[in-house]
Amino acid sequence: MSMPSPPPLQQVLSGSDRTMLTYTRVARKNHWGSFGHVLQIELEGRADVTRVRELVARMGRVHPVLTSRLVDQRGGPAWVFRPDAVCPLAVVPIAEPCDEHRQEFIGRLLRSTVDFAQQDPVSFHLLQLANGRDVLVVQHDHVVSGAMAFGLIVDELYRLDEAGEDRPVPWMNDPAPIPLPRTTLRDRWRIIQSVWRNYRKHGGSSAVRLTSPQNDRRCRSGVDWGVARTHCRKLSIEETAAWRSMWSRAAGLPSASISLFASVLRAAWKHRAPDCGKRQRSLITIFGLDLRPRGSKGPIFENSLSVLPMIVAPEDLENRAGLMTLLVRQLREQIKRGVDRLGAELMTNYRENWRARWGLRTQIQHRRMFWYGYLNELTKIESLCGLRVRDISVHIEPWPIHGISILGYEYRGQMCFSVASLPGAIDDDRVQSFIDDTLHDLLSGSSAAL
Repeated sequence: MSMPSPPPLQQVLSGSDRTMLTYTRVARKNHWGSFGHVLQIELEGRADVTRVRELVARMGRVHPVLTSRLVDQRGGPAWVFRPDAVCPLAVVPIAEPCDEHRQEFIGRLLRSTVDFAQQDPVSFHLLQLANGRDVLVVQHDHVVSGAMAFGLIVDELYRLDEAGEDRPVPWMNDPAPIPLPRTTLRDRWRIIQSVWRNYRKHGGSSAVRLTSPQNDRRCRSGVDWGVARTHCRKLSIEETAAWRSMWSRAAGLPSASISLFASVLRAAWKHRAPDCGKRQRSLITIFGLDLRPRGSKGPIFENSLSVLPMIVAPEDLENRAGLMTLLVRQLREQIKRGVDRLGAELMTNYRENWRARWGLRTQIQHRRMFWYGYLNELTKIESLCGLRVRDISVHIEPWPIHGISILGYEYRGQMCFSVASLPGAIDDDRVQSFIDDTLHDLLSGSSAAL
């Protein structure tokens, strides 16, 4: 009598992973593409391809999610591991000396979709540039992990390269769910009541749109928007230090993220679509809180997020210092009430159904302005695969309904600002003006008339 075969090793998707899977499925159904992330590690010189390929394979063995397949099963969707699979590295020569060809490749990669049931959810590319430098590119979807994983991925590549062996850090590859504080039924009812009272107080909400409703109708009809266009701007080390000094002296401000968030909101309101805000009484956006910096641990390739709604009236955008104070007060009040704990708990217990799909589709179309994130210090490594790291840049894909996505991060003492946009949704000149106004607002605390 033959023994039954053991069940395959797997990692069940966390609640946040399942939420992002629903987002991706809704987006694909509306022909918007996936929600891609791209990390670029630019090296000072030509890398040893064999060494890089071995490093990528080692990364796949330590983190088997990288070569897994998504399977819908009774207990929920899960990454089913393939023990014998090897994480591949694609070597891509770029013969043209112009950087435009590299950016076009990145923009195309950013917009590419992945069939999780048939393809690896994370891909690695080594771009061999004509100038003699190599760029290691890592692409993954938000279903696998959020933008906060960028720094962890770079640090883990460095650790495995230096170690030269498959030696996992236990918490980085632990499929056990992250424990979260629980709320009682009374707590939940009290929190939900306070949130709805806040919504009613502000008379409902609508989103700032950089794209017009005409573009919204076009994107629902399945228009092909082509590749994303990427833009990167940096503050100098001196400007970054001055910016940090500016916001750190203001009373009660917890992080640079609030400062950048305020400038992004102000610039977005200035460059909003002409037909946006005619009946606008309040603006709502979602402020995400990554759980890892708050003491939780878990796999790199897993979403770990709680969210808080932030409500701002158009008149609040006129004074930047007052706007920052308002955002901080809302953030603290909601954390005190436990909105973040309830959000994390709802994420953990998330189940996909028709109500969830309808709710997320409605949120995507009517309550989101753009994708925005801030990553603090991205990483502190100086070299990889025997070469000095020249620069690191990151991007997330814009959907047609938003037209633009934004990431702020710090690397080597410089605040970096990366923007990805769709050519059919946002005019290039408008994107450049949006970036210029955001950075000017960061440094001066004021911008052109809103």
